[in-house]
Amino acid sequence: MTKIGFVGAGKIGANAVYSTLHRVKGVSEVAIVDIVENLAVGEAMDLNTAAAGLGLSTKVVGGSDYGLLKGADVVVVSAGLARKPGMTREDLLSKNAGIISDITRKVFAAAPDTQMQIVSNPVDPLVYKAWKVSGKDRSKVYGMGALHDSMRLWDVLRDTYHAPVWHDSWILGNHGEQMFPASSLANTGGAHVDWNAAKEAVRGRAATIIEKKGATYYAPGIAISQMVLAALGQGPKQCIPVVSVLQGEYGLKDVALGVPAILGQRGLEKVVEMKLSGPDQDWMNSAAKAIQDQIAMIEQMEKAAASQPKA
Repeated sequence: MTKIGFVGAGKIGANAVYSTLHRVKGVSEVAIVDIVENLAVGEAMDLNTAAAGLGLSTKVVGGSDYGLLKGADVVVVSAGLARKPGMTREDLLSKNAGIISDITRKVFAAAPDTQMQIVSNPVDPLVYKAWKVSGKDRSKVYGMGALHDSMRLWDVLRDTYHAPVWHDSWILGNHGEQMFPASSLANTGGAHVDWNAAKEAVRGRAATIIEKKGATYYAPGIAISQMVLAALGQGPKQCIPVVSVLQGEYGLKDVALGVPAILGQRGLEKVVEMKLSGPDQDWMNSAAKAIQDQIAMIEQMEKAAASQPKA
C-alpha cells in the first residue's frame, strides 16, 4: 500500500489531497502536517470523511508532528508564506528559503527514502535550495510549477485559439517572468497561435486570479495529483514539465527550472533534453540566469544572517 504526505494544510495543500484521493489508487494513508496543528487536524478529519464517502479505505491523519510522515512514498510541500496581491514570487524569496530549508531537514529525517515535491513559491530557487540542504540525489527533490503554467497555456489554447490539441504544448523556464511557451516543441493540431500573446495571457493569469479571489488552488491541486500519480508509477510513463535540478542538460547546470522530465517510482528518472529553437533556448538561458541570481541572493542573505552577532 502507498502513503502520501503533505506539508501545508492551506488551500493548495487541502485541494491537492482532495484531488489525490480522487485520482491515486491504493493509498493506505495520507498524512497532513502543518505548523498550525488545528488546521491540519481539521482538514484531515474533513478529508477522512470525504475518503469514506468515496468508498475508500484511505485513512487521513493530521497534526504538527513530522513523525506523521514516516514511511511516506511521496511528500508534497506547499507550506510557506502565501503570495499576496501585488507581491511577486521574488518577494517571497527571503522568507520562504529559510522555511523550506527547515522543512526539508524534517521531511527527510522522518522519511529518508521519500520523494519531495515542492510547490511553495518561488518554486525554482526553492527546489535548488532544498536539494542542496537535503544532500540527496536530484531524483528525490523536484518541483511543481511548470506543469501548472502549462495547464494555463492549455486553457488559452483551448478557449482562445480553439486548438483541437493542447496537451502537447508546454510552458518551460521559471515559474515567473521568464516562463515561455516552447513553441518549437508544441503541437496544437494545426491551430495558428500567437505565441507572444499566449505567453502574456499565461503570465498574467495568476495575478488576475489572486486579485479577484485571493489565491489559486484548484488547478494546482490537479497538477500536484498528476505529478503524484507519475511519481507512484500509476499509469503510462509520460514526459511532463517538472522543476528539476539541471546537471548539464540544455547547456545548464547548478540551477533548477521547468524542463520536460519523466517521473517514476525512483523519483525524477530523467530530464528529457529536446531540441529547442534558438529563441526558445534563449528564453531557457534567460530563465536560468534569473534563477541563478535568486540562488545567489539566498546565499548572500544566509551569509549576512550568519555574520550577525548572537543575541
